Amino acid sequence: MKSLQLRAVMLFLTYTQVYGQMERVQCTISLSSCEVHIYNYSQPISAVIFDEIPNISVRELKITGMLESIPDLSDATKKFVNLKRLIIANVALKIVEGDRLAVVEKMSELEFRQTEISDVEADIFKGLPNLKHISLRNNLLETLPTNIFENNKKLEFITLDRNKLTKIHSDIFKELENLYYLSMNYNQLEMLPGNIFRDNKKLNHVSLFTNKLKEIDVDTFKELGDLEKIILNNNLIEALPNGLFDDNPKLKFITLSRNKLTEINVDTFKELSVLYNLDLSQNQIEVLPATIFRRNHNLNTIHFNDNKLKVIDSDTFKGLNDLQFLELNYNQIEVLPKGLFDDNMNMVVLELRGNKLTRIETDLHVLKKLILLALFRNVCIDDIWEFSACSSSSVFELIENVQRKCS
Repeated sequence: MKSLQLRAVMLFLTYTQVYGQMERVQCTISLSSCEVHIYNYSQPISAVIFDEIPNISVRELKITGMLESIPDLSDATKKFVNLKRLIIANVALKIVEGDRLAVVEKMSELEFRQTEISDVEADIFKGLPNLKHISLRNNLLETLPTNIFENNKKLEFITLDRNKLTKIHSDIFKELENLYYLSMNYNQLEMLPGNIFRDNKKLNHVSLFTNKLKEIDVDTFKELGDLEKIILNNNLIEALPNGLFDDNPKLKFITLSRNKLTEINVDTFKELSVLYNLDLSQNQIEVLPATIFRRNHNLNTIHFNDNKLKVIDSDTFKGLNDLQFLELNYNQIEVLPKGLFDDNMNMVVLELRGNKLTRIETDLHVLKKLILLALFRNVCIDDIWEFSACSSSSVFELIENVQRKCS
């Protein structure tokens, strides 16, 4: 008996010296999640052994703590047979070995969050053919291997936010026919290859805000018939090519605020019949073509703050019967022409702060559902005036005052 015990101890010591420390852990279980924290040891942690008896309710495993590499998690797959999601977070990984991930081949969701990863091998996800969600946010990645996802054909969600990516290869999403959601916010990308999404026909959401994009190729969103949301705010985009959105009939949300746009072509949104929310704030646009929204009858919200708009045509919002929120703050508009809001009887919020209004020719009385009329800092309005239905006066009385002062 003593001989067997001695042999077990020797085997353990040999394993520890060659491979690193085996760590026995006990889960903190909440609902269907198991969370463990690895404490620091002089030896690297090479394997995690779970004290729990088998638990079929656990579907998520979250590991935090002192890790330099991914430990052997084969014991987790034995104890938690329905495990679907692995999260490794708030650690300082020096290396990421694909073979250590292969033991969780049935996993559908994988997240490396704030793990200080700066480089990954091309085959890191090779043994995970069932992956549908992958997140590598809050790391130090500057580039990704071209074929990193080539064995992950089931991928639907990819999140690469808050890294240091400067470029992305045109083939990186090749053959990912199920890709639905892509987020690469807070990186340093300067360009997107024009054909990068050629195989991603199911793509619904693309988010690339806070990068260094200067231009968008006309073919970037070509044939993405299911695309509903594009978020490109806080970049350096100077122009939108004609036809950029022509293949995106389901597009509902476009955010292009905080760029360097100086003009918008009259046909930019012509194919977007279901466009619902448009944000062009904080650009340098001087003109809104009179018929730019002629086919966007579903528009509910327009943000056009902080531009250089001086003149606004009376037909600009014609036919927008569902428009409820219109923000035109901090432009240089001098006149609201007659009939400007005649078709916008469902308007709830109208904001025109910080313009140069001297005349309001349009009849604001048609806006019977208005609850906020913001005209602070205009020529014909006292600086202390802010018109809101929340004040003691009625909206009608507020509008009467405005029309009288700016007639």
